[in-house]
Amino acid sequence: MSRFAEDLLFILFVLIVAAILGFLLAWFLRQRRIRQLEGELSRCRQSVRDAEQTVTTSTPAAPSAVPSSPTPVDPAPRATSAVAPASSFDASVAKGIMGKRIKDDDLTLVEGIGPKISGLLKADGCSTWRALSNRTPAQIQVVLDRAGKDYQIHNPATWPQQAQLAADGDWEGLKRMQAGLKGGRA
Repeated sequence: MSRFAEDLLFILFVLIVAAILGFLLAWFLRQRRIRQLEGELSRCRQSVRDAEQTVTTSTPAAPSAVPSSPTPVDPAPRATSAVAPASSFDASVAKGIMGKRIKDDDLTLVEGIGPKISGLLKADGCSTWRALSNRTPAQIQVVLDRAGKDYQIHNPATWPQQAQLAADGDWEGLKRMQAGLKGGRA
C-alpha cells in the first residue's frame, strides 16, 4: 500500500473517531439538559400546586364574605363625564382610540400585565378591569409575591388606576396615562 493510501486511511479513521466522539458528546450534553429542564419543570409544577393551594385556602367562600378593603390611593377625582358605564363596552371605540383590538376585561391591556400575570390575577379572583381597579397595589403585590421571584420584580402601583380607566371606558385617559409608563411604572 502506498504512503498516500495509508495517510488517507489514517485521516478517514481520525474523522470517523471524531464524528463518533462528537455524537456521543452531543448526546451526553442533550441528556444533561433534558434532566435540567425536567427538574425545572418539576419545580414549576410544584410552585403552581403551592400557588393553587394558597389561592384556594385564601379565597373567600362567597363574595359577600370579602372584608372591606381600602380603595386604591388616588387623590385625583375620577372624571365621570363622557365616560361609558362599565356594562357598555364598545370594542370599536376602544380600538379607534387605543389603536389596537381590545377585548372586554382583558387584563393584559394594563401596562405591565402580561398573560402570565393576568392568569395569576384571575386565579386570585380578579378577572375584570373593575375588580382590578378595586384592589390596592399592596394587595396585587401579595399575589405577585406568592407567585415567586420572577413576579416579585413587577410594580403594580398604577395597575388599579389603569384598570379604572378601562372599566370606565375612558380610553383617551388610559392612552395618556400609558404614554408616560414603561412596564406599568411611571
